[in-house]
Amino acid sequence: ELPPPPTRGEKKIIKAAAIECEGDFDTLIAKLDECGKQGVDLACLWEYVWYNTEAEVEKNKERNRGYLARLGEAAKRNGMYVLVAGELERGFNESILFDRQGAEVGRYTKILQTTDKSWKTYREGDRVGVFDVDFGRICTKICADVGSPDIDRVAGLSQVDLMLLSTQDAGPYSERIRLREAGRCLDNGC
Repeated sequence: ELPPPPTRGEKKIIKAAAIECEGDFDTLIAKLDECGKQGVDLACLWEYVWYNTEAEVEKNKERNRGYLARLGEAAKRNGMYVLVAGELERGFNESILFDRQGAEVGRYTKILQTTDKSWKTYREGDRVGVFDVDFGRICTKICADVGSPDIDRVAGLSQVDLMLLSTQDAGPYSERIRLREAGRCLDNGC
């Protein structure tokens, strides 16, 4: 099911930032604050893994909720959108979008999950992560989602302006992935 066509006003120019993996959470918040000083409208964060086993999902739940709350506070303090992705809180891979007021305005569950299917928390997504923001329409993909050109097609049909890709994909093929993703965005009007 596609969202209704976006309401298009005057074209807007925005500042966006992509923040690499930052293992120290205080440093990550400082980087978001620096983005805020520079007038960034949207910060796209890395694909994080805040737990490694099913037992750690429960063990770290409060800590991880605290991390998410701090990201929301940084979004509000800096008047910008913040998108974070990964295995963050609930036992499967998802992305979470915070608005300029620091409120969570959307979650996207990764369609091509890499979380172990035997986990009781396992869940795979059934819709593409398309969200309307005050400057246009965005789409988020995570990790193995890069393997699905159908997500890009839905983004194109949804008239997405900006594709956000959080992934830990690395290695000798990462440049090829970046080129492929750029081509898909161009093909689909993002």
